[in-house]
Amino acid sequence: GTKLALILKHKIIYFSVCLIFPSLLFSQQDTSISIDFILNHILDEATIEKEDSQLYDLIEQLLENPININIASKSELMIIPFMDIESAENIINFRNEHGRFFSTSGIKMIDGLSSNLSRSLQYFVIVKSPVVKESPPFIGMYSLKLRSRIVQDIQERKGFTDTLYSGTVTKAYNRIKFQPNPKISMGGLIEKDAGETSYWDFYSAHIALNKIVPFTDIIIGDYTIEFGQGLSMWSPYSFSKSSDATTSIIKRNRNISPYTSSGETNFLRGGAVNTRLHNISITAFYSNLDLDATVADSGMTFSAIRVDGFHRTENEISKLNRVNDQTFGANLSYSIIDKINLGVSYYQKSFDHIFNPATYSTVNGNQFNFASFSYDAAIGNIYFIGELANFEDSFASINTIHIAIVKNFIFSAIVRNYPKDYFSFYANGFGEKSTTNNEFGIYTGFKWRSSFGEINFYLDQFKYPFPTSQIPLPSSGNELSLSYSNKFSKGVNV
Repeated sequence: GTKLALILKHKIIYFSVCLIFPSLLFSQQDTSISIDFILNHILDEATIEKEDSQLYDLIEQLLENPININIASKSELMIIPFMDIESAENIINFRNEHGRFFSTSGIKMIDGLSSNLSRSLQYFVIVKSPVVKESPPFIGMYSLKLRSRIVQDIQERKGFTDTLYSGTVTKAYNRIKFQPNPKISMGGLIEKDAGETSYWDFYSAHIALNKIVPFTDIIIGDYTIEFGQGLSMWSPYSFSKSSDATTSIIKRNRNISPYTSSGETNFLRGGAVNTRLHNISITAFYSNLDLDATVADSGMTFSAIRVDGFHRTENEISKLNRVNDQTFGANLSYSIIDKINLGVSYYQKSFDHIFNPATYSTVNGNQFNFASFSYDAAIGNIYFIGELANFEDSFASINTIHIAIVKNFIFSAIVRNYPKDYFSFYANGFGEKSTTNNEFGIYTGFKWRSSFGEINFYLDQFKYPFPTSQIPLPSSGNELSLSYSNKFSKGVNV
């Protein structure tokens, strides 16, 4: 009876919140563009590894913070989905030759943009004067957005039928974003998975300050970091290989970003600062977070970190916030006339228990150090992108060459080498596996935009030099992709 009353109380509170807040949304409408529409019509070519709210949040951030195409650098343009280096160069060259854009319709005059990229640009860029005559008002321009979602399966799952789960079948999610002025934004979310007892089993919050301190962005609360090509430090956001052979292979780092997802892994909680002075960018960050972990009987070692974030059974609840994790680090990036970008980063992670996972034989201790060097350079119509990362005595590397051989023909090649002993808590490098270790691969591909359509081709040859958790022997494979598309007339694309 007590448990039933508690459940009813939680549901009454939850539904009351859902009924009260929609009235606020009528006066402060969210973007009229559906994120589902973007995913289906803009990113329909991408093979998505994780179909969860992280992808929705990534697209939403781009929609809420469109890029001013009149002042954007090459690196800023590269954040846009389907943007390749040649197209970014074409946009900048067109802008330098013809002056600023007066409307987004002017983008259609740029040669060499694919149909996928053209569709992306209409959602993710804006046209503003390069010279800002006056600052926007500090107060009076605000937005308030609430996303609320509740899922209740009709069919009972195993776990509920055998009474292993402590909580109700309801899955609930509430997130609020408030921007009191263009330079300040804040947000928070609470989330409950099916089978959990608390409607705020997972919570997250942040405050982002944009250029209140000159040339500086500050995030307090939960955030993510993206440096280089994802070998050492990257967010949970990830896109795998797609039928576009030359754009999905290059990581587009966003430095520091507020964390607004309900995923319970690979984010940081504390504070981060990024300062940009001319061609130099300096980032510093600190995080202190309690993690879910499987702790050995001795109470000294643990073997898993927030594997899934579920707290449904007695065993899962016993792991809740058992290990303290402290992380700090910095990144220094230097740009040479937007043609050569160099970056070095370092971070240290320490625990109050000894970390000794069974899947990584070389990982054993309570303090770990990671460092990396990344680069991208443009020499004529040849582009070089890569990263070298270090953990203990192991080095992982990825090197990419991107060549615009002739107009509208782009060739790309990647060599990646992730040793078995390499490890990083935030690694998310390009490859066949998401673990960024025990993999060697050679990727070659091209994209040809011709008068009779667009052709994409790639061949990815990969091998796992040592056994994996799924395959008990060394193994290898080949992946071949060929795609053709043609826009025969306005509104007809095959």
